[in-house]
Amino acid sequence: MTMTLIARTLGDVVSGRDLLTIDATASVLDAVRLMTRNLRGAILVTRSGRLAGIFTERDVMNRVVAQALDPAATPVSRVMTERLVVARPDESYHSGLTRMHLAHCRHLPVVDGDRVSGLVSRRELMALDAEVLEQMQERLEPSTLFI
Repeated sequence: MTMTLIARTLGDVVSGRDLLTIDATASVLDAVRLMTRNLRGAILVTRSGRLAGIFTERDVMNRVVAQALDPAATPVSRVMTERLVVARPDESYHSGLTRMHLAHCRHLPVVDGDRVSGLVSRRELMALDAEVLEQMQERLEPSTLFI
């Protein structure tokens, strides 16, 4: 049986996905509702069509709930993460996983110049890594394991 190693680059991983974004002026409540409807743990925040930050479930807990802010009255720009760790579409998924590990972040925007290609989570890259390792193991012939 021939198996193909899938999604070798971050561009491969995000290809064909809908890009979920919200404007920086939107309320936290609107952002959370959009994330909930789309089953996402993070959403990219834009300002004038350009990437301005990311808003995550962790931001909701640490910067909204813990600070007792009103989600309907708080703009997402006030509580989003602005210092972003990003990757290029031509980077390997493993490079992206390593980048997230070193930066202690769970989501990685994939950016090509000033254009956002997509967003990947550490969880999905770890699942991909496990799948690729399984495929590599299946490719090994039993005879190559013994001398």
